[in-house]
Amino acid sequence: MSTLESKYPELRYYYEALGVDRIKALNYKEKKLLNEIHIMKTKNKIRHELHGTIHIGDRILTADIQQTLRVVYDRLGIDKSPKATDLNEFFEIHSVKIPTANGRKNGFEIRGIL
Repeated sequence: MSTLESKYPELRYYYEALGVDRIKALNYKEKKLLNEIHIMKTKNKIRHELHGTIHIGDRILTADIQQTLRVVYDRLGIDKSPKATDLNEFFEIHSVKIPTANGRKNGFEIRGIL
C-alpha cells in the first residue's frame, strides 16, 4: 500500500508552500494552488512596482487602487481579481473618504511601507 505522498508528490510541495488552511480556502483546485504559488513568488515584483507608483501620504480612491493593481497583475501574469485591500500586504493603509466632484468616495490613505 502506497502513501498519498507517493501517489501525489506535488501534495507535499503545496502543503509546505501554502499550508493546510490556504489549500482548503482554494478548494483543493490545482490551478488555484499553482496560481497562489506564482503569486507568492512574484510578491517582491509586485511590491517593487507598487512602491514606484504609490507613496506614503497618498490618498487613493478604491477604484483607482483596483485599476493600478489590475495593470500590475496583468503585467506580471497574475490571475487574481484586484481588491483595494490587497494593498495591506505591501503598505500600512487606513480607510478614508476622499472628496471628489461627485461627492465623497471610499479610498485609502497610505501611512507606511511594509
